[in-house]
Amino acid sequence: MMRLLRVCIAAWLWAALWPLAFAQAPAAALQTLPGLVATLDKSRIALGEPVTLTLRRPASQAPGLDTLDLQALRADFDLATRSLGRDASTEDLRLTLYPLRAGTLTLPRFAPRGQPLTLQVDDGPVDGVTSAEPAPRVRVRVFSEPDSAAGWVVRQPVRLTLEACFTGQLLWQPPTLASRNGLSVRLLGERSEAGEIDGQPCTAQRWQWAVVPQVAGPLRLTWPLLQATRFGNEWRFPAPAVEAVARALPGWLPGELPLREPQVLGQRLPNEASLRDPLAWELEIEGDYGDGTLADLLRAQLAGDAVWSAYPLEVRPAPERGLSSRWSVRLLAQPQNTGPLQPPTLRLPWVDLQAGGPSQALQQVTVHAEVVEISDPQAGAVWHWLIGALKVLLAAGATLWSAWRLRCGWRRYQRASREHARLLDAIERSTGALELHQALAGLAGGDTSGATLFELLVRVQTRWRGPSLVDWATRFERLRFGAGADAEMGFESLRLELSHLARAMRPRPSMSNR
Repeated sequence: MMRLLRVCIAAWLWAALWPLAFAQAPAAALQTLPGLVATLDKSRIALGEPVTLTLRRPASQAPGLDTLDLQALRADFDLATRSLGRDASTEDLRLTLYPLRAGTLTLPRFAPRGQPLTLQVDDGPVDGVTSAEPAPRVRVRVFSEPDSAAGWVVRQPVRLTLEACFTGQLLWQPPTLASRNGLSVRLLGERSEAGEIDGQPCTAQRWQWAVVPQVAGPLRLTWPLLQATRFGNEWRFPAPAVEAVARALPGWLPGELPLREPQVLGQRLPNEASLRDPLAWELEIEGDYGDGTLADLLRAQLAGDAVWSAYPLEVRPAPERGLSSRWSVRLLAQPQNTGPLQPPTLRLPWVDLQAGGPSQALQQVTVHAEVVEISDPQAGAVWHWLIGALKVLLAAGATLWSAWRLRCGWRRYQRASREHARLLDAIERSTGALELHQALAGLAGGDTSGATLFELLVRVQTRWRGPSLVDWATRFERLRFGAGADAEMGFESLRLELSHLARAMRPRPSMSNR
Protein backbone atom coordinates (compact mmCIF):
# COMPACT_ATOMS: atom_id res chain seq x y z
CA MET A 1 0.00 0.00 0.00
CA MET A 2 2.78 2.42 0.95
CA ARG A 3 4.60 1.52 -2.22
CA LEU A 4 1.55 2.38 -4.33
CA LEU A 5 1.23 5.66 -2.48
CA ARG A 6 4.85 6.54 -3.24
CA VAL A 7 4.33 5.77 -6.95
CA CYS A 8 1.26 7.99 -7.08
CA ILE A 9 3.08 10.85 -5.35
CA ALA A 10 6.03 10.54 -7.77
CA ALA A 11 3.68 10.55 -10.76
CA TRP A 12 1.88 13.61 -9.42
CA LEU A 13 5.16 15.47 -8.86
CA TRP A 14 6.36 14.56 -12.36
CA ALA A 15 3.15 15.85 -13.90
CA ALA A 16 3.37 19.07 -11.89
CA LEU A 17 7.07 19.79 -12.52
CA TRP A 18 7.29 18.71 -16.20
CA PRO A 19 5.74 21.93 -17.60
CA LEU A 20 8.14 24.00 -15.54
CA ALA A 21 11.12 22.00 -16.74
CA PHE A 22 9.96 22.30 -20.36
CA ALA A 23 9.49 26.07 -19.94
CA GLN A 24 13.05 26.47 -18.67
CA ALA A 25 14.54 24.57 -21.63
CA PRO A 26 14.43 27.45 -24.17
CA ALA A 27 16.10 29.77 -21.69
CA ALA A 28 18.95 27.30 -21.32
CA ALA A 29 19.00 26.77 -25.07
CA LEU A 30 19.76 30.46 -25.57
CA GLN A 31 23.31 29.64 -24.54
CA THR A 32 23.95 26.02 -25.58
CA LEU A 33 22.00 23.11 -27.01
CA PRO A 34 22.91 19.47 -26.39
CA GLY A 35 23.92 17.52 -29.45
CA LEU A 36 24.63 20.59 -31.57
CA VAL A 37 27.60 20.43 -34.00
CA ALA A 38 29.10 23.67 -35.37
CA THR A 39 31.40 23.85 -38.44
CA LEU A 40 32.99 26.61 -40.54
CA ASP A 41 33.53 26.28 -44.29
CA LYS A 42 36.85 28.16 -43.97
CA SER A 43 39.44 28.45 -41.26
CA ARG A 44 41.23 31.48 -42.71
CA ILE A 45 39.79 34.39 -44.69
CA ALA A 46 40.62 37.98 -45.61
CA LEU A 47 38.85 40.87 -43.97
CA GLY A 48 35.73 41.55 -46.02
CA GLU A 49 35.15 37.94 -47.13
CA PRO A 50 32.14 35.97 -45.88
CA VAL A 51 32.33 32.75 -43.93
CA THR A 52 29.52 30.20 -43.53
CA LEU A 53 28.76 28.79 -40.09
CA THR A 54 26.67 25.61 -40.11
CA LEU A 55 24.91 24.43 -36.94
CA ARG A 56 23.50 20.86 -37.12
CA ARG A 57 21.43 18.97 -34.56
CA PRO A 58 19.14 15.90 -34.55
CA ALA A 59 15.62 16.88 -35.51
CA SER A 60 14.13 14.81 -32.69
CA GLN A 61 15.58 17.02 -29.99
CA ALA A 62 13.67 20.04 -28.75
CA PRO A 63 13.71 23.00 -28.82
CA GLY A 64 14.58 23.81 -32.45
CA LEU A 65 17.55 25.78 -33.74
CA ASP A 66 15.32 28.78 -34.42
CA THR A 67 15.38 29.48 -30.66
CA LEU A 68 19.18 29.65 -30.52
CA ASP A 69 20.53 32.93 -29.15
CA LEU A 70 22.99 34.41 -31.69
CA GLN A 71 23.68 37.67 -29.88
CA ALA A 72 27.17 36.52 -28.87
CA LEU A 73 28.16 36.28 -32.54
CA ARG A 74 27.45 39.97 -33.14
CA ALA A 75 30.43 41.01 -31.06
CA ASP A 76 32.84 39.96 -33.84
CA PHE A 77 30.63 39.30 -36.85
CA ASP A 78 27.92 40.89 -38.93
CA LEU A 79 25.10 38.41 -39.50
CA ALA A 80 24.22 38.77 -43.20
CA THR A 81 21.89 35.85 -43.93
CA ARG A 82 20.45 32.83 -42.13
CA SER A 83 18.64 29.78 -43.49
CA LEU A 84 17.02 26.97 -41.53
CA GLY A 85 16.58 23.48 -43.00
CA ARG A 86 14.92 20.33 -41.61
CA ASP A 87 14.45 16.76 -42.72
CA ALA A 88 13.35 13.62 -40.98
CA SER A 89 16.61 13.12 -39.08
CA THR A 90 18.50 16.42 -38.81
CA GLU A 91 17.99 20.14 -38.53
CA ASP A 92 20.63 22.60 -39.67
CA LEU A 93 21.04 26.39 -39.51
CA ARG A 94 23.35 28.12 -41.99
CA LEU A 95 24.66 31.59 -41.15
CA THR A 96 26.62 33.89 -43.47
CA LEU A 97 28.99 35.95 -41.35
CA TYR A 98 31.30 38.89 -42.15
CA PRO A 99 34.07 39.61 -39.63
CA LEU A 100 34.14 43.02 -37.98
CA ARG A 101 37.89 43.04 -37.37
CA ALA A 102 41.11 41.30 -38.31
CA GLY A 103 42.91 38.79 -36.09
CA THR A 104 42.06 35.44 -34.52
CA LEU A 105 38.34 35.38 -33.77
CA THR A 106 36.88 32.80 -31.38
CA LEU A 107 33.26 31.82 -31.94
CA PRO A 108 31.05 31.12 -28.91
CA ARG A 109 30.40 27.53 -27.83
CA PHE A 110 26.94 26.35 -28.89
CA ALA A 111 27.01 22.87 -27.25
CA PRO A 112 27.62 22.19 -23.52
CA ARG A 113 30.64 20.00 -24.24
CA GLY A 114 31.64 21.41 -27.64
CA GLN A 115 34.95 23.09 -28.39
CA PRO A 116 34.88 26.74 -29.54
CA LEU A 117 35.76 27.36 -33.18
CA THR A 118 38.47 29.83 -34.23
CA LEU A 119 38.78 31.84 -37.45
CA GLN A 120 41.90 33.58 -38.69
CA VAL A 121 41.02 36.91 -40.37
CA ASP A 122 43.86 38.59 -42.29
CA ASP A 123 43.92 42.31 -43.01
CA GLY A 124 44.29 41.83 -46.77
CA PRO A 125 44.37 39.02 -49.30
CA VAL A 126 45.33 35.66 -47.82
CA ASP A 127 48.72 34.43 -49.01
CA GLY A 128 48.87 30.86 -50.26
CA VAL A 129 45.08 30.44 -50.31
CA THR A 130 43.55 29.99 -53.74
CA SER A 131 40.09 31.33 -54.43
CA ALA A 132 37.92 31.69 -57.51
CA GLU A 133 37.60 35.40 -56.79
CA PRO A 134 40.29 36.61 -54.34
CA ALA A 135 39.33 39.40 -51.99
CA PRO A 136 40.51 42.88 -53.03
CA ARG A 137 42.90 44.85 -50.89
CA VAL A 138 40.90 47.56 -49.14
CA ARG A 139 41.87 50.14 -46.55
CA VAL A 140 39.04 51.99 -44.80
CA ARG A 141 39.70 55.08 -42.74
CA VAL A 142 37.75 58.02 -41.34
CA PHE A 143 38.96 61.58 -40.78
CA SER A 144 37.33 64.89 -40.02
CA GLU A 145 37.99 68.62 -40.30
CA PRO A 146 38.51 69.74 -37.56
CA ASP A 147 40.06 66.58 -36.15
CA SER A 148 37.92 64.62 -33.73
CA ALA A 149 40.89 64.20 -31.40
CA ALA A 150 41.04 67.97 -30.89
CA GLY A 151 37.33 68.06 -30.07
CA TRP A 152 34.38 69.63 -31.79
CA VAL A 153 32.33 72.67 -30.85
CA VAL A 154 28.58 72.92 -30.67
CA ARG A 155 27.11 74.50 -33.87
CA GLN A 156 30.47 74.31 -35.65
CA PRO A 157 30.17 72.37 -38.95
CA VAL A 158 32.52 69.41 -39.27
CA ARG A 159 33.50 67.82 -42.58
CA LEU A 160 33.45 64.07 -41.96
CA THR A 161 35.07 61.88 -44.63
CA LEU A 162 34.81 58.11 -44.96
CA GLU A 163 37.40 56.72 -47.40
CA ALA A 164 37.72 53.25 -48.90
CA CYS A 165 40.97 52.88 -50.84
CA PHE A 166 40.94 49.71 -52.95
CA THR A 167 42.76 47.95 -55.77
CA GLY A 168 41.05 46.65 -58.87
CA GLN A 169 37.46 47.48 -59.70
CA LEU A 170 34.66 47.54 -57.15
CA LEU A 171 31.11 48.83 -57.14
CA TRP A 172 30.30 50.37 -53.77
CA GLN A 173 26.94 50.81 -52.13
CA PRO A 174 26.86 54.31 -50.57
CA PRO A 175 26.87 54.11 -46.77
CA THR A 176 24.29 55.94 -44.69
CA LEU A 177 24.75 58.24 -41.73
CA ALA A 178 21.51 59.60 -40.31
CA SER A 179 20.81 62.56 -38.06
CA ARG A 180 19.82 61.87 -34.50
CA ASN A 181 18.97 63.75 -31.38
CA GLY A 182 21.73 66.30 -30.72
CA LEU A 183 23.49 65.77 -34.07
CA SER A 184 22.64 67.16 -37.49
CA VAL A 185 24.00 65.20 -40.46
CA ARG A 186 23.84 66.18 -44.14
CA LEU A 187 25.42 64.29 -47.05
CA LEU A 188 27.82 66.45 -49.09
CA GLY A 189 28.51 63.91 -51.84
CA GLU A 190 31.02 61.33 -52.99
CA ARG A 191 33.96 61.30 -55.36
CA SER A 192 36.84 59.11 -56.50
CA GLU A 193 40.50 60.06 -56.29
CA ALA A 194 43.85 58.41 -56.83
CA GLY A 195 45.38 57.01 -53.63
CA GLU A 196 48.06 54.66 -52.37
CA ILE A 197 48.17 51.57 -50.15
CA ASP A 198 51.62 50.54 -48.91
CA GLY A 199 53.27 52.14 -51.92
CA GLN A 200 50.83 50.66 -54.45
CA PRO A 201 48.36 52.82 -56.39
CA CYS A 202 44.70 52.45 -55.48
CA THR A 203 41.37 54.16 -56.03
CA ALA A 204 40.08 56.15 -53.07
CA GLN A 205 36.28 56.29 -52.89
CA ARG A 206 35.27 59.07 -50.54
CA TRP A 207 31.92 59.92 -48.95
CA GLN A 208 31.58 63.20 -47.10
CA TRP A 209 29.03 64.55 -44.62
CA ALA A 210 28.50 67.86 -42.88
CA VAL A 211 28.10 67.06 -39.18
CA VAL A 212 26.94 69.76 -36.75
CA PRO A 213 26.79 68.93 -33.01
CA GLN A 214 23.77 70.53 -31.36
CA VAL A 215 24.47 69.67 -27.72
CA ALA A 216 27.67 69.36 -25.71
CA GLY A 217 28.98 65.95 -24.68
CA PRO A 218 30.62 62.81 -26.06
CA LEU A 219 29.70 61.59 -29.56
CA ARG A 220 30.16 58.24 -31.25
CA LEU A 221 29.45 57.77 -34.94
CA THR A 222 29.32 54.31 -36.51
CA TRP A 223 28.55 52.98 -39.96
CA PRO A 224 27.19 49.67 -41.16
CA LEU A 225 29.61 47.48 -43.07
CA LEU A 226 30.67 48.94 -46.41
CA GLN A 227 29.31 46.73 -49.19
CA ALA A 228 31.27 46.25 -52.43
CA THR A 229 30.53 43.94 -55.35
CA ARG A 230 32.46 42.69 -58.38
CA PHE A 231 31.27 40.12 -60.92
CA GLY A 232 28.48 38.96 -58.59
CA ASN A 233 30.76 38.54 -55.56
CA GLU A 234 30.08 40.61 -52.46
CA TRP A 235 32.45 41.83 -49.77
CA ARG A 236 31.73 43.81 -46.62
CA PHE A 237 34.35 45.87 -44.85
CA PRO A 238 34.11 47.42 -41.39
CA ALA A 239 34.66 51.15 -40.93
CA PRO A 240 36.23 52.55 -37.77
CA ALA A 241 33.95 54.47 -35.44
CA VAL A 242 34.46 58.17 -34.78
CA GLU A 243 34.57 59.34 -31.20
CA ALA A 244 34.67 63.00 -30.30
CA VAL A 245 33.65 65.38 -27.55
CA ALA A 246 31.53 68.40 -28.44
CA ARG A 247 32.43 71.40 -26.31
CA ALA A 248 29.84 73.92 -25.25
CA LEU A 249 29.95 77.44 -26.65
CA PRO A 250 31.42 80.23 -24.53
CA GLY A 251 28.90 82.28 -22.61
CA TRP A 252 30.01 85.57 -24.21
CA LEU A 253 29.37 84.28 -27.74
CA PRO A 254 26.75 86.33 -29.64
CA GLY A 255 23.84 84.14 -30.53
CA GLU A 256 23.41 82.56 -33.97
CA LEU A 257 26.68 83.83 -35.48
CA PRO A 258 28.71 81.40 -37.66
CA LEU A 259 31.86 79.84 -36.27
CA ARG A 260 33.45 79.71 -39.73
CA GLU A 261 34.28 82.64 -41.98
CA PRO A 262 31.33 83.33 -44.31
CA GLN A 263 31.96 83.45 -48.03
CA VAL A 264 30.33 85.59 -50.72
CA LEU A 265 30.05 83.13 -53.59
CA GLY A 266 28.70 85.61 -56.10
CA GLN A 267 26.89 88.88 -56.56
CA ARG A 268 25.00 90.47 -59.42
CA LEU A 269 24.57 94.23 -59.79
CA PRO A 270 24.07 96.10 -63.11
CA ASN A 271 26.47 98.85 -64.17
CA GLU A 272 23.61 101.11 -65.29
CA ALA A 273 20.06 101.53 -64.00
CA SER A 274 17.00 103.69 -64.54
CA LEU A 275 15.83 106.36 -62.13
CA ARG A 276 12.25 105.17 -62.59
CA ASP A 277 12.80 101.45 -61.84
CA PRO A 278 13.95 99.62 -58.67
CA LEU A 279 17.60 98.53 -58.58
CA ALA A 280 18.24 94.89 -57.59
CA TRP A 281 21.45 93.73 -55.88
CA GLU A 282 21.61 89.93 -55.56
CA LEU A 283 24.17 87.99 -53.49
CA GLU A 284 24.81 84.35 -52.60
CA ILE A 285 26.34 83.96 -49.15
CA GLU A 286 27.65 80.81 -47.48
CA GLY A 287 27.57 81.03 -43.70
CA ASP A 288 26.02 79.22 -40.72
CA TYR A 289 23.67 81.98 -39.64
CA GLY A 290 20.57 81.10 -37.66
CA ASP A 291 17.08 81.50 -39.02
CA GLY A 292 16.44 85.22 -39.46
CA THR A 293 19.89 86.23 -38.15
CA LEU A 294 21.34 87.25 -41.52
CA ALA A 295 18.20 89.20 -42.43
CA ASP A 296 18.28 91.07 -39.10
CA LEU A 297 21.97 91.94 -39.51
CA LEU A 298 21.51 93.34 -43.03
CA ARG A 299 18.31 95.15 -42.10
CA ALA A 300 20.11 96.92 -39.25
CA GLN A 301 22.91 98.04 -41.59
CA LEU A 302 20.46 99.47 -44.15
CA ALA A 303 18.14 101.16 -41.65
CA GLY A 304 19.57 104.67 -42.19
CA ASP A 305 19.83 104.47 -45.99
CA ALA A 306 16.73 105.93 -47.66
CA VAL A 307 17.70 104.49 -51.05
CA TRP A 308 18.33 100.89 -49.99
CA SER A 309 15.66 100.65 -47.31
CA ALA A 310 12.78 101.68 -49.58
CA TYR A 311 11.90 98.01 -50.18
CA PRO A 312 12.12 95.03 -47.76
CA LEU A 313 15.13 92.82 -48.34
CA GLU A 314 14.73 89.13 -49.21
CA VAL A 315 16.82 86.40 -47.54
CA ARG A 316 15.93 82.80 -48.33
CA PRO A 317 17.82 79.49 -48.00
CA ALA A 318 19.60 78.31 -51.13
CA PRO A 319 20.31 74.70 -52.10
CA GLU A 320 23.16 73.57 -49.86
CA ARG A 321 26.16 72.19 -51.72
CA GLY A 322 28.97 73.00 -49.30
CA LEU A 323 29.85 72.49 -45.67
CA SER A 324 27.92 75.54 -44.45
CA SER A 325 24.43 76.81 -45.16
CA ARG A 326 23.81 78.97 -48.21
CA TRP A 327 21.58 82.03 -48.48
CA SER A 328 20.22 83.95 -51.44
CA VAL A 329 20.03 87.67 -50.61
CA ARG A 330 18.18 90.24 -52.74
CA LEU A 331 18.39 93.95 -51.92
CA LEU A 332 16.13 96.43 -53.72
CA ALA A 333 16.87 100.16 -53.99
CA GLN A 334 14.88 103.11 -55.31
CA PRO A 335 17.32 105.67 -56.83
CA GLN A 336 16.36 109.29 -56.11
CA ASN A 337 18.82 111.21 -58.31
CA THR A 338 20.66 110.68 -61.55
CA GLY A 339 24.41 110.16 -61.57
CA PRO A 340 26.68 107.66 -59.83
CA LEU A 341 25.18 105.61 -56.98
CA GLN A 342 27.50 103.89 -54.50
CA PRO A 343 25.92 100.79 -52.90
CA PRO A 344 26.47 100.43 -49.15
CA THR A 345 29.28 98.32 -47.73
CA LEU A 346 27.83 95.20 -46.08
CA ARG A 347 29.46 93.54 -43.09
CA LEU A 348 29.06 89.85 -42.27
CA PRO A 349 30.13 89.12 -38.66
CA TRP A 350 31.44 85.75 -37.50
CA VAL A 351 33.28 84.29 -34.50
CA ASP A 352 36.82 82.90 -34.62
CA LEU A 353 37.17 80.73 -31.52
CA GLN A 354 40.90 80.33 -32.12
CA ALA A 355 41.55 84.08 -31.84
CA GLY A 356 41.13 84.37 -28.07
CA GLY A 357 38.77 86.54 -26.05
CA PRO A 358 35.61 88.30 -27.15
CA SER A 359 37.38 91.36 -28.56
CA GLN A 360 39.65 89.28 -30.80
CA ALA A 361 37.19 86.52 -31.67
CA LEU A 362 34.53 88.72 -33.25
CA GLN A 363 35.50 89.11 -36.91
CA GLN A 364 33.67 90.39 -39.99
CA VAL A 365 33.75 90.07 -43.76
CA THR A 366 33.12 93.25 -45.77
CA VAL A 367 31.22 93.15 -49.06
CA HIS A 368 31.86 95.96 -51.57
CA ALA A 369 30.06 96.72 -54.83
CA GLU A 370 30.87 98.83 -57.88
CA VAL A 371 29.29 102.22 -58.55
CA VAL A 372 26.03 102.13 -60.53
CA GLU A 373 25.29 104.90 -63.06
CA ILE A 374 21.69 106.14 -62.70
CA SER A 375 20.01 107.82 -65.68
CA ASP A 376 16.56 109.34 -66.25
CA PRO A 377 14.85 107.73 -69.23
CA GLN A 378 12.33 110.60 -69.62
CA ALA A 379 15.03 113.27 -69.83
CA GLY A 380 16.87 111.31 -72.44
CA ALA A 381 13.70 110.61 -74.41
CA VAL A 382 13.67 114.18 -75.88
CA TRP A 383 17.22 113.84 -77.13
CA HIS A 384 16.43 110.45 -78.55
CA TRP A 385 13.42 111.94 -80.35
CA LEU A 386 15.45 114.84 -81.75
CA ILE A 387 18.21 112.54 -82.92
CA GLY A 388 15.64 110.25 -84.51
CA ALA A 389 13.93 113.15 -86.26
CA LEU A 390 17.27 114.44 -87.51
CA LYS A 391 18.09 111.02 -88.88
CA VAL A 392 14.75 110.94 -90.70
CA LEU A 393 15.34 114.39 -92.20
CA LEU A 394 18.84 113.46 -93.30
CA ALA A 395 17.53 110.28 -94.88
CA ALA A 396 14.75 112.23 -96.67
CA GLY A 397 17.24 114.86 -97.86
CA ALA A 398 19.58 112.19 -99.16
CA THR A 399 16.68 110.56 -100.99
CA LEU A 400 15.59 113.87 -102.58
CA TRP A 401 19.16 114.71 -103.55
CA SER A 402 19.57 111.33 -105.22
CA ALA A 403 16.26 111.74 -107.06
CA TRP A 404 17.26 115.23 -108.24
CA ARG A 405 20.63 113.96 -109.48
CA LEU A 406 18.92 111.14 -111.35
CA ARG A 407 16.50 113.60 -112.96
CA CYS A 408 19.28 116.00 -113.97
CA GLY A 409 21.34 113.15 -115.36
CA TRP A 410 18.39 111.94 -117.39
CA ARG A 411 17.82 115.41 -118.79
CA ARG A 412 21.50 115.79 -119.70
CA TYR A 413 21.40 112.42 -121.38
CA GLN A 414 18.40 113.49 -123.41
CA ARG A 415 20.10 116.75 -124.50
CA ALA A 416 23.27 114.93 -125.47
CA SER A 417 21.25 112.36 -127.39
CA ARG A 418 19.43 115.11 -129.31
CA GLU A 419 22.69 116.94 -130.07
CA HIS A 420 24.31 113.70 -131.21
CA ALA A 421 21.38 112.96 -133.50
CA ARG A 422 21.53 116.52 -134.93
CA LEU A 423 25.24 116.25 -135.68
CA LEU A 424 24.75 112.87 -137.37
CA ASP A 425 22.00 114.42 -139.47
CA ALA A 426 24.30 117.32 -140.44
CA ILE A 427 27.00 114.86 -141.53
CA GLU A 428 24.47 112.86 -143.54
CA ARG A 429 23.23 115.99 -145.34
CA SER A 430 26.71 117.34 -146.12
CA THR A 431 27.29 117.78 -149.88
CA GLY A 432 30.73 119.35 -149.87
CA ALA A 433 33.94 119.64 -147.95
CA LEU A 434 32.87 122.94 -146.40
CA GLU A 435 29.66 121.50 -145.00
CA LEU A 436 31.55 118.47 -143.73
CA HIS A 437 33.99 120.83 -142.00
CA GLN A 438 31.07 122.66 -140.38
CA ALA A 439 29.64 119.33 -139.15
CA LEU A 440 33.02 118.50 -137.60
CA ALA A 441 32.98 121.94 -135.92
CA GLY A 442 29.56 121.01 -134.54
CA LEU A 443 31.11 117.92 -132.92
CA ALA A 444 33.75 120.16 -131.34
CA GLY A 445 31.07 122.52 -129.94
CA GLY A 446 31.41 126.08 -128.78
CA ASP A 447 33.03 128.89 -130.78
CA THR A 448 35.13 127.30 -133.51
CA SER A 449 35.88 130.37 -135.64
CA GLY A 450 39.52 130.49 -136.65
CA ALA A 451 40.23 127.00 -135.26
CA THR A 452 42.38 124.68 -137.31
CA LEU A 453 41.33 121.15 -138.18
CA PHE A 454 43.57 119.54 -135.55
CA GLU A 455 42.32 122.00 -132.86
CA LEU A 456 38.84 120.81 -133.74
CA LEU A 457 40.01 117.22 -133.34
CA VAL A 458 41.36 117.97 -129.85
CA ARG A 459 38.05 119.52 -128.82
CA VAL A 460 36.11 116.60 -130.30
CA GLN A 461 38.20 114.13 -128.30
CA THR A 462 37.54 116.25 -125.18
CA ARG A 463 33.75 116.15 -125.60
CA TRP A 464 33.25 112.66 -127.02
CA ARG A 465 34.46 109.16 -126.29
CA GLY A 466 35.06 106.95 -129.30
CA PRO A 467 37.50 106.10 -132.10
CA SER A 468 40.30 108.52 -133.09
CA LEU A 469 39.72 110.93 -136.02
CA VAL A 470 43.40 111.68 -136.72
CA ASP A 471 43.67 109.40 -139.79
CA TRP A 472 40.36 110.64 -141.13
CA ALA A 473 41.41 114.31 -140.67
CA THR A 474 44.69 113.72 -142.56
CA ARG A 475 42.82 112.32 -145.56
CA PHE A 476 40.23 115.10 -145.32
CA GLU A 477 42.97 117.78 -145.53
CA ARG A 478 44.43 116.18 -148.61
CA LEU A 479 40.98 116.05 -150.18
CA ARG A 480 40.28 119.72 -149.52
CA PHE A 481 43.55 120.98 -150.89
CA GLY A 482 43.96 118.29 -153.59
CA ALA A 483 47.31 117.12 -152.33
CA GLY A 484 48.56 113.62 -153.23
CA ALA A 485 46.73 110.62 -154.49
CA ASP A 486 44.28 110.73 -151.56
CA ALA A 487 42.51 113.71 -153.15
CA GLU A 488 41.00 111.25 -155.62
CA MET A 489 39.27 109.21 -152.88
CA GLY A 490 36.22 111.37 -153.18
CA PHE A 491 34.15 113.26 -150.78
CA GLU A 492 31.46 110.58 -150.39
CA SER A 493 33.76 107.96 -148.87
CA LEU A 494 35.08 110.41 -146.25
CA ARG A 495 31.55 111.48 -145.33
CA LEU A 496 30.45 107.88 -144.85
CA GLU A 497 33.53 107.16 -142.77
CA LEU A 498 32.93 110.23 -140.55
CA SER A 499 29.30 109.21 -140.15
CA HIS A 500 30.38 105.73 -139.09
CA LEU A 501 32.93 107.14 -136.58
CA ALA A 502 30.45 109.66 -135.18
CA ARG A 503 27.84 106.96 -134.50
CA ALA A 504 30.36 105.15 -132.32
CA MET A 505 30.99 108.28 -130.21
CA ARG A 506 29.36 108.89 -126.80
CA PRO A 507 29.33 112.11 -124.76
CA ARG A 508 31.87 112.39 -121.95
CA PRO A 509 30.64 113.17 -118.37
CA SER A 510 32.10 116.65 -118.55
CA MET A 511 29.88 117.28 -121.57
CA SER A 512 26.78 115.77 -119.94
CA ASN A 513 27.15 117.92 -116.82
CA ARG A 514 26.77 121.11 -118.75
